[in-house]
Amino acid sequence: DGVEILRVSFEAAPNVAYYLPKNVDKKRVRALARDVGVQLELEDCRLNGRVKALMAYYGFNEEEDGCDEVGEECMAMHAS
Repeated sequence: DGVEILRVSFEAAPNVAYYLPKNVDKKRVRALARDVGVQLELEDCRLNGRVKALMAYYGFNEEEDGCDEVGEECMAMHAS
């Protein structure tokens, strides 16, 4: 159960990242963030210009996203 895994993860760390398949239901990913009460940032993981997976960052602040690094492409979609 994703909700329980996320809750247990937050007991060990203030931020959690999930590596998800590209066809995951993004509505459920956003609902999980709402259920737990944390911020969410979604990022497409691309290889050769094609989306291969999705990273869901729970609890991270925008200042921590690390998108300033040279050569890093951030295609973030902030959930509200």
